[in-house]
Amino acid sequence: MEQWLNVQAKYYIESPEYNSKERIVKLDAIIKSMESLQSFGSTKERNNILGSTYKRLAFCYIYVNFNRVNECLDKSLTYYNKAIIDKKTDFYALLNLIQLKIAKKEFDIDSVNIVHLNTDYENAVKNYTALNTDSDDYYDRINKFNFEVTKFLLEKYTVENVEKSNEVQNNVDRLMSIFTKIWNDTGAQSHLNGEIEHYKILAEFM
Repeated sequence: MEQWLNVQAKYYIESPEYNSKERIVKLDAIIKSMESLQSFGSTKERNNILGSTYKRLAFCYIYVNFNRVNECLDKSLTYYNKAIIDKKTDFYALLNLIQLKIAKKEFDIDSVNIVHLNTDYENAVKNYTALNTDSDDYYDRINKFNFEVTKFLLEKYTVENVEKSNEVQNNVDRLMSIFTKIWNDTGAQSHLNGEIEHYKILAEFM
């Protein structure tokens, strides 16, 4: 059931036949259904899907009611945090949590401590490295890519002067090159759509 609800949420965001207000109505209905499922038991998958759905809802509110964006981001962060059952393995939720906290800083500058986020990121890198994961599997490669993106976003807040703007652009170009190679080697259309949707939403927040 939760898988189907997640597919619907993706569809409403990607389909051009819906405007932002209509998407909000659809996503609200999905959230109610997901939260009803939670009453039967909270799972990592359900929490991740709720985190993603609230992230999409925040994206829609940018164009309808900007004051609701922060509220939806908070809900998204709450559910991603619940999805982190083990920080040594749950990298999807952990990286989403860090990336969204950085995005939230754009709306509420004092809400996020970048030093703490850097520590969380460094610990995640150590835990991921300890797994000795080195394969051509799509999900492994996209995990590594997401670590790179998270590092880049964290460094965005350490750029001290305009002279470093070229360095930022070089990093963007490098990330695009990595993603393009992953896509060309192992990607499927559904994988591509999911990643593009995530980064499109992040870009709107930032």
